Amino acid sequence: MELSLKEFIKVGKSQKLDFVHSLYDSKKIAQIMCSFANSEGGSLFTGIKENGKISGVNPSEEIENAKEIGANLCEPKILFETEIWQEDFRLVLEIKIQPNSEKNTLTKDENNEWRKFIRINQHSLKENKILEKISILGKKNISKPEILSKTESDFFDLFTVDLKLSLSQLYAKSSFKKSEIDDLTAKFTYWKIIEMEFSNKGPLYKLKN
Repeated sequence: MELSLKEFIKVGKSQKLDFVHSLYDSKKIAQIMCSFANSEGGSLFTGIKENGKISGVNPSEEIENAKEIGANLCEPKILFETEIWQEDFRLVLEIKIQPNSEKNTLTKDENNEWRKFIRINQHSLKENKILEKISILGKKNISKPEILSKTESDFFDLFTVDLKLSLSQLYAKSSFKKSEIDDLTAKFTYWKIIEMEFSNKGPLYKLKN
């Protein structure tokens, strides 16, 4: 059964779902669109405030804005489908983006450098070495072992002492090489043993509840 617009909003932002008030912040919109294209695809609804209230948009204007962003701020150009929703006399535009099979769509970051963005849960993130490793693990479909190795168990124990750790803290607190920490962090995040929490200082890692 297809969800109503209010049910979509109730679900909230997720791996394949995002909401914005409008497409005014074109750089942010390009990053969201590219992150969907580089991941599993997704839908961006415009005309919905952060608090979930439906503000509405002019669909024809937003479609043109989305076309301009997809053509001029994304490389290669992002194509999409749209659907117009109506709720309480207000119109909302859904922009449906399919995954790029090559997973190589770029857009500009905060420094105006062309970078790859990917979707992690409800966040559109600039790909770094950990996220890149997670993406590779996903393509290889590396399954979680039934029993952790000695190295993996030692890494796991780091999180029983400190509840949240940055990558630099993991480097400092462990005798492992940095490359080993990178691999273990990516594996544990991919296996959903640990999860990323986003802070002003960058990603923090903690045991998943």
